[in-house]
Amino acid sequence: MNYNSKNDRDSSLKSPTATRTAGYAPEEYKSDVGFNLDDDQPLAVERKTAERPERIEILLNAKESMQKEKSWEKGLKIIEKSMNELGFKRYGVFLVNPLRKKLEFHSGKGVNLSKGTSIRLRDSEHVGVKCVLEKRTIRVKRCPKEKDIAGSDCVWVPIIIQNQPFGALVAGTKECRGSVTDEDVEDLEMLAGMCAAFIDRRSIVVEPVTEERSQTTPRYWLDSMEAYIVLEETPGKSVEIFSDLVTHGIPGCVVSRVHPEKLRKKYNLVKTPMLWLSRAGVELSVSPDDLPKLEYIIEDFTRKSTESVILLDGVEYLMTQTSFEDVLQYVQELKDIMVINNSRLIISLYRDALSQREYSVFVREAALL
Repeated sequence: MNYNSKNDRDSSLKSPTATRTAGYAPEEYKSDVGFNLDDDQPLAVERKTAERPERIEILLNAKESMQKEKSWEKGLKIIEKSMNELGFKRYGVFLVNPLRKKLEFHSGKGVNLSKGTSIRLRDSEHVGVKCVLEKRTIRVKRCPKEKDIAGSDCVWVPIIIQNQPFGALVAGTKECRGSVTDEDVEDLEMLAGMCAAFIDRRSIVVEPVTEERSQTTPRYWLDSMEAYIVLEETPGKSVEIFSDLVTHGIPGCVVSRVHPEKLRKKYNLVKTPMLWLSRAGVELSVSPDDLPKLEYIIEDFTRKSTESVILLDGVEYLMTQTSFEDVLQYVQELKDIMVINNSRLIISLYRDALSQREYSVFVREAALL
């Protein structure tokens, strides 16, 4: 959006209702605490009026920053930064893991949780779970269960993408006052709407297609619902096995550190979708920081086909850019996707890039070919 004046910029945030319809469900929350213009609170109203232009500026800056950003991870950091600037002492971002059926803590401030901490979606009495399953904002005045997340006075706002719950924002305990106001709730809903629009806009959709069917007899066969490792310095045999499968009726997707055009030319893969592991920020590239995004893409791809195959090359690159533990957990989650969606995972791995301990742990996750 091009803003011609400050008034034009402000008008884009004046109507919370307009934003809600675009990104998330209408709010339903308790409004019995916080500021009320009918109350005899002149000082509170004066402070509230003075703060509003600054808060609008925070939301506008978040919107503009997210329009420029491509990385999911960095986009979520913008949301966190905005919640901090809005004055929340405690806040967090939770993401839905549909495979594990959990609401997982991604990141936040002032909360006694670590990344990976989760709430089971079957725990329907939990406010956060209720928020995402019912796709509505929930304001909590007093809730002992959430005291370690965002305080006793907090609000949960769902992040809804294409009518499906993607996650939730939770915030509570203000810097300058204890209570979370109705205006705070509206601001958080705007942030959730921006987040939903950003995730949807930056998603990569890959469709299952097969290559021209070869008339030759298949040279390789891999059972579905399994993960396999090919030890090699550069992708060779792994791509050969993958190519054999996709030219014999099995749709596949490649995730590689090698640029897709090089792989297409070398192995004559015309239709197969390919993703490039890179920070380049170009079309069909995925940053190593965006493992949740990559998992989301692969889960969506494998779910669309009765069977499929995924080639993952660049594990060593991911480890240097993130950590061994993060990549191990990612591969474990990919294995779950393979089982649930009847797919196969082929991992190209350079043995010398891992320590003995890392190698011993990693190879337990898949069969060596």
